[in-house]
Amino acid sequence: MEIKIEGLDEIIQKLEDYEPFTRALGKDLGNIGVETASERIESLKADVTGKKWEQSKRAVKLGDPSRTLLDTGALLSSLGFELGRIKQGIVVLRADIEYSGFLQDGTKKMPARPFLGLSNEDINKAKEVLIKDFFKQTGLK
Repeated sequence: MEIKIEGLDEIIQKLEDYEPFTRALGKDLGNIGVETASERIESLKADVTGKKWEQSKRAVKLGDPSRTLLDTGALLSSLGFELGRIKQGIVVLRADIEYSGFLQDGTKKMPARPFLGLSNEDINKAKEVLIKDFFKQTGLK
């Protein structure tokens, strides 16, 4: 399961010759994506818009609704990101377990519980990171 963070291409083109900046920015954006996905799984139990997920049948059966998407911890442990396409302005958020797509998108018998993606708050945080990284990497103040 992958979610692309797109729209960085204009910035990347302007800074194309400055790879340390683009890689640092990509890592920071990837970390924001992983942190927020982890937070959604561990505590928020909601998608990027704040819409609460339906509790999983298994969590309800166990009597612990907080276990939705957190039963074994495998999903949480599988979260990561890739920078392979950072020059095209793309950071790829991923969950490396075979059933992550079913959890993200749902099935005929199971509701979607989107955990990957960026909220407006995440995007604002990314903008702050962009500014800090720019000044840090260029040495400007």
